Order: sequence, then C-alpha cells, then structure tokens
Amino acid sequence: MKRVLLIMILLTFFSSEAQAVSLGVLMKIAREQQEMERILKEETDIYNCVKDAVKKKKIAVGESQATIIKKYGKPVVAISKEGSLERWVYKPSYASYFDRTKIYLFFDGKILKEIRDMEK
Repeated sequence: MKRVLLIMILLTFFSSEAQAVSLGVLMKIAREQQEMERILKEETDIYNCVKDAVKKKKIAVGESQATIIKKYGKPVVAISKEGSLERWVYKPSYASYFDRTKIYLFFDGKILKEIRDMEK
C-alpha cells in the first residue's frame, strides 16, 4: 500500500513537472508561429510594393541594388551564377517558386539591367 501511494505521489509530481515543461514548449511554439506569420506578411507586402512600383514604372533599369533595397526591401532570394546576371526574386508568401506570381530583377554588378514580371 505504501508503495502504491509513493508511486501515485511521484506520478503526480512528474505529471505536474511535465505539464509545466509542455506549457513552456507550447508558448515557445506560439511565439515562433507569430514570428513566421510576421515574416510571411512582410514577404507579401514587399512583393506587392515591388509589383506596384514595376507597374507604375518607378523601378527603372540603371538603379542600384542598394537603392532598390532601401525603397522596397530585400528579395526573397538572390541567385548569383558566375558568368550571368544576378537574379533577385520577389514573390508573395503564398506563391511557390514554380508559380508565375513573381518578379525577377536582373543585375550586372550592382546595377539593374532587366525587370521581368512573370505574371504578364
């Protein structure tokens, strides 16, 4: 009987410890989820800003990378291959890389050489 009581007390203690750890883990997951949502919203907002600027011809060939980042934000990805133009990809968070919903900016050195809206 004493053994059963001891086991029940230990289980209760470890159960409450496990709940505290689980609650901490769940709170961390919630914070990380909020951060992911913020990043995805920012990605889409930047894409929409770049898309609007391209449509209104506010982004022009000859602009520098630094100017574009300052005005519109960083691309989702920048791809550099030796011997070719550097390609920046702007896309909304809901689009995959295989969707046509994206804008490419091509740079030679640090200067914009071509703009390609893939939705057109």
